[in-house]
Amino acid sequence: MDNAGHPPVLVVSANGQIHHLSANGTPLGMLPEAIYTVIESRLDAGDKLVICTDGILESENGERATFGLRRLRHTAAAHPGASSEELLAAILAAVNDSPAAARPPTT
Repeated sequence: MDNAGHPPVLVVSANGQIHHLSANGTPLGMLPEAIYTVIESRLDAGDKLVICTDGILESENGERATFGLRRLRHTAAAHPGASSEELLAAILAAVNDSPAAARPPTT
């Protein structure tokens, strides 16, 4: 799996260990002759993939600090036995758990 300019895919194992599935490549569609790396990984029962856009990683809190990959990893690792729906809810709650989430958008 090549991330083609997107954030890395996280594999969350059933015991809470996390590793990345990513290979840095040219952003998708940027160059017609681009060649991408293929990565294979085995998923065991209970493992989950966390795939997100940069919108999650670049979400800012009240101090204008981004959510980031580190916090995404921490949130995912804290919910090893969660269902996919529960893990998604935990990630969204962590992203929205900041003063910036309550602030009206600026125009």
